[in-house]
Amino acid sequence: MNKILFRLWLLALAVFVVDWLIVGLKLLSGNYDITLGAYIALVCVVILALYPLYRAFLDKCPYCGKPLASSGRYCPHCGRELPK
Repeated sequence: MNKILFRLWLLALAVFVVDWLIVGLKLLSGNYDITLGAYIALVCVVILALYPLYRAFLDKCPYCGKPLASSGRYCPHCGRELPK
């Protein structure tokens, strides 16, 4: 699940960068209709903001249930090896 969410986060980052490059080119050419680009960017920003919150609050050790602050191999609280 973490790998899928991380890949979604990377995809949102790439889409955000490409979208704002396109919006910038539109603005430079005098086309000020950037509504669709703004909506796409909004969705990307929401995804980019929610992933770290998920990691901070919902990523828990399957053995002791305490939140994991990093993506190490062992739980910093109980010391057990985490499944991949």
